[in-house]
Amino acid sequence: MNKAKVVFSRLMKNSILFFFAVIMLSGCTTVHKNFKTYSPVPDQRGKTTAKVAIVLTDELCSFYYIPRDFQEFSLGPVLCENAGNAAKAAFSQPLFFKNTNEAISDQADFIGVLRPRIAYLYGFREIPATVLTYASLSWELLSGEGKRLYGATIYGDGRDQRTFGMSDVRYESSMQQCMDDLTANLYKEMIQSPQRAAKNIAASGHIRATVEGYQPGITTYAQYRNRKNKEWHIFAVHERAKYGEREFSYLFDPVSKKHFSVVGWESRWGLRLPAIESLRPSVYLPQSKIDQTKVNSVYIKELVGSVYDDRPLCELVFEGESIDNSILKNRSCPGSFLSSTSYLSVDAYRNRKLDNTAQQWVKLRIGMSKEEAGRLIGAPRRWLYDSSTNVTTFEFGYGRVIFYGKNDEGLSGWQLD
Repeated sequence: MNKAKVVFSRLMKNSILFFFAVIMLSGCTTVHKNFKTYSPVPDQRGKTTAKVAIVLTDELCSFYYIPRDFQEFSLGPVLCENAGNAAKAAFSQPLFFKNTNEAISDQADFIGVLRPRIAYLYGFREIPATVLTYASLSWELLSGEGKRLYGATIYGDGRDQRTFGMSDVRYESSMQQCMDDLTANLYKEMIQSPQRAAKNIAASGHIRATVEGYQPGITTYAQYRNRKNKEWHIFAVHERAKYGEREFSYLFDPVSKKHFSVVGWESRWGLRLPAIESLRPSVYLPQSKIDQTKVNSVYIKELVGSVYDDRPLCELVFEGESIDNSILKNRSCPGSFLSSTSYLSVDAYRNRKLDNTAQQWVKLRIGMSKEEAGRLIGAPRRWLYDSSTNVTTFEFGYGRVIFYGKNDEGLSGWQLD
């Protein structure tokens, strides 16, 4: 009996401790929900006179974001109200609905559908402490009958930096900025929607017709590349090329959240950057100081569409023993390639560019001398020579460059962290 009492006592003690732990943890959670609404000021162009039905989905109006550190953000209400404010500023007589079927029955000229994509928060603990936030929406414009005309990705960014103050205040301040910025950008997208829709229909039709005219087994990559114009957008790309026994590659795929290049060593790049043409083997190797006849295996896959849209149209695959003369192996232009929420429109990258340092580093090419590389990226913090491998490494703290040969036989590879 005594032993049973001891066991029961321990169970009760553990239960009480667990109960208080739950209370303490739940008590530490902060729910940010009292965000101020934002109303864009209409610009001098005035409001669009077309009759537009706006679909504010339940997904949007109930959006809830839980990042970490017992912080939660109820963003649905402010997103929903801000979207309505943006529509009222952009269109003369917007009407609001909860789903597309209801909007179609209203016989509007256009139907605009809003869905949330993502919200994100991250911070730097160094002093002054900085909190950065961003969020994105999917804006899809349909005809009055519900036919898709185009889609776009809208971003908002926030930033709070202060030396003193509670982290909760930083989180909320940064997210408030993010919500305001998101709404301002949504308004800009809305007022140009009819014009963008018309451009997208024309561009998409031209791209599809051009690609469907290519012949597998006949069309070369050089022919395809020369037919593209500024209205073509690369949504994803995967390239591999062998130079002798060395392999160079480039992968940009927002859906799988991968963006990296191999130029001797591997470098990873931000997902909110567009495809970096200068790092693709089809661009990188022809600009390098190498014997081009030693490029003996090439694979290129592109997912392309219109710059006015967030949905790809066609996929093409080229293979061969040289870059320009690689032959089209497969092409595909299905009626509805992928859901509009999978990829980002080109607008998402409008202000996303490499910083000044990275812009210089992507100009490095295989075979460059130490002096040529130095003129681009400056002097290293230190350099190391390994006599066993005959390799010189330049260390910059944020990247490194390697050269084969004690007597400068040329740049062999680099990596930017």
